[in-house]
Amino acid sequence: MEVNAPAVIPSEVVGVVRGSEKPSIFVRANDPSSCQWFYVDVPALARAAGLPENTIYIEDVNENVNPSNPYPIPKDANTLIRSSVMPQDHLNYTFTSYSICCCHVYGFQKIKAQKESEIAFSHQR
Repeated sequence: MEVNAPAVIPSEVVGVVRGSEKPSIFVRANDPSSCQWFYVDVPALARAAGLPENTIYIEDVNENVNPSNPYPIPKDANTLIRSSVMPQDHLNYTFTSYSICCCHVYGFQKIKAQKESEIAFSHQR
């Protein structure tokens, strides 16, 4: 009796091998039971998927995007090598927070100046 083993079809994976991330104090804990992942924990992801503990995590770098299925969004390999998170997002958050702070300071100065001029005007009468 001859047993036919399934044929192994070679495939090409273009990506960056990643390790686990260390979450900051502001990141929620992963919840594997409900499949909610807030940071990359490779061993926990492997266990949840029923894969061996030594499974590697590869972040896909796919430059050949099919217009009918554009996901995952292609990433530049150089950007992936430099940072595991999206640095542009952090820059945007910083700029937004700084802008809001400046608007508040400007607004409070205008209100203060207006109140001071009203007080000065009322004392002149």
